[in-house]
Amino acid sequence: MNPQTKFVTKLFAAIDGYAEIKARGKEDALKLSRAAREIIKPVIEQYNGEWIYENNGKIYTNFYDPEDAVHCAVKIQQLMQNEESMNLRIGLHTGDISSGIGSGDIVAAGIAELAPPGSLCVSEKVLKSFRSSTAPGAVYIDTMKFDSIDRPVKVYVVRIEGSSGPAAKPNKKKRGKKHQPKPSIVVLPFNDMSSGKDQEWFCDGVAEEITYALSHVDGLRVIARTTASVLKRQHLDIKEIGSKLDVDTVLEGSVRKADHRLRITAQLIKVADESHLWSERYDRDMEDVFSVQDEISMAIVEALKVTLLETEKTEVVKHYTNDIEAYELYLKGIYFWNMRKEDGMRKALEYFQLAIDKDASYSLPYVGIADSFNLMGFYGWISPEESHKNAQAALEKALAIDSTLSEAHASLGWMITLHVRDWPQAEKEFKLSLELQSNYATAHEWYAMYLLAMNRFDEAIKEARLARQLDPLSLIINVVVGFSYYCARLYDEALHQFEAILEMDPDFPVTYLFKGHYYTSMGMWDKAIEDREKYADLTNGSQYSLGHLGNTYARAGLIGEAQKTLEQLHFLSKEKYVSPYSFALIHMGLGETDRAFHYFEKAVEERCIHMAYINCIELFDSLRSDSRFSLLLQEIGLPELTDTF
Repeated sequence: MNPQTKFVTKLFAAIDGYAEIKARGKEDALKLSRAAREIIKPVIEQYNGEWIYENNGKIYTNFYDPEDAVHCAVKIQQLMQNEESMNLRIGLHTGDISSGIGSGDIVAAGIAELAPPGSLCVSEKVLKSFRSSTAPGAVYIDTMKFDSIDRPVKVYVVRIEGSSGPAAKPNKKKRGKKHQPKPSIVVLPFNDMSSGKDQEWFCDGVAEEITYALSHVDGLRVIARTTASVLKRQHLDIKEIGSKLDVDTVLEGSVRKADHRLRITAQLIKVADESHLWSERYDRDMEDVFSVQDEISMAIVEALKVTLLETEKTEVVKHYTNDIEAYELYLKGIYFWNMRKEDGMRKALEYFQLAIDKDASYSLPYVGIADSFNLMGFYGWISPEESHKNAQAALEKALAIDSTLSEAHASLGWMITLHVRDWPQAEKEFKLSLELQSNYATAHEWYAMYLLAMNRFDEAIKEARLARQLDPLSLIINVVVGFSYYCARLYDEALHQFEAILEMDPDFPVTYLFKGHYYTSMGMWDKAIEDREKYADLTNGSQYSLGHLGNTYARAGLIGEAQKTLEQLHFLSKEKYVSPYSFALIHMGLGETDRAFHYFEKAVEERCIHMAYINCIELFDSLRSDSRFSLLLQEIGLPELTDTF
């Protein structure tokens, strides 16, 4: 990176039709990638560019002089005119290095979509950067909008001398003026007006049930509960909430619960002028809480003038239990599950089981149990075997009760990804979940994690960003966005994302794990160790934190500290389950390759969850030349990275 400039121009190139070619045969696609690389890479170097990475027929590069970038792109397309077997689309965008995610590769890739095969498109900012009259001619064709930058981006097609390709035409589908966005809403947690102020879990649950019902309406963008809960603690006014989440309307309300009587008030507020679109007060018996939630949901749909399909209307007013006590127990389980802590997760399991004891036909608590065991396994609190066995049993019961439950299919896709490794079936479950409920942010999040394991980084970034759009303040979803950038080797974007998360919550543990990945990739050992130690501190010396800490100590040359950490891990294994994966990390850092592979092989046998990601984390690049690494990938069923980095 050039330390003298604060701007970088991203040149993105894509082989036209690559996905279809790869679908017909991977060998043909690889040959095409290699041919493109042989032509393009020398030109990139000739014009002082940096080759960042290549994946699935897409090439990402950096330039610190926009003129160099444009002249390089023109030269590439002139050379490609001699290639009958392929065409390129090229997009360029200039952004401030420190401006964060969206100002670089993703914008350039979006611009490239407007370029006809054999041509290139640039943002207005690229053209304005020229300092001489040597710039090729350019014609305005369209304006694009991106979630990650504030202003629309004007796009121009650059004339290429000698090109006989078709002229670019405005893409009407992408023009912001023509697009009518979905109505959008956030349901804030209801205020607890009960005399004892001890019904927060119930108030949160009422809001969550309304959010859940509305999320089944395809014509409505609904912000997820996690983000709404964060806003509750920030005490923002309506306009601030609307601006922060980019929503049109806000539903707020309160609950007063006394014995078996309820008073629920709700009001739907238009963000633009803070006017009330609808409001109502309900004085009912506790047994009527379901009908109140239905009435509120349908009133919102009517107020926002959203047209409902019959199937959507059925989902909005669908009840999963008629047992009030079972319902309350489920809400308590969700309350503790959302804490994402080991003791909270175990408490959640107790409440989910109590809900089932009251109503064995209540499908949602079974999904809650499965999600709990999936996450407990993911964080290393229990063994993969215990995680898998219990999650699978719960999901079988949930789907036997309701085979159309979106949450159950998402949880099943995640369980298969973590434990079963039937990759086609996992993807089938994620897609079915999103067909059933496109607004389910967690399904997008877990699908992104699946796609990372498959090395489908562009798709993973897209899914992670969709999850963030639905749940913008969810810390874990924002971490998945950053991890997706990291796996795609978009290191600057990854770091900006992790830093943004720490501004939201400086004590969210897993952020330090992945930010530590970034610093190890950069060889910045002091910062890497600082983050690893912070992660270990925040997780009370969890097994995965010790594994990564020991690895980083060893790679930084602190062999004594690495050995001490290894001893800690062995001591911990006498008290609770410790994955062979954690031991392998430290032995790998110490250069004890045979010992590392011994433990990695045991981790595969035990179906350790994190082995699914050894192919997309830079940490493992040092092992790729060893034939045993390829054997591990084959056993797990992961694709090789032969055409990626």
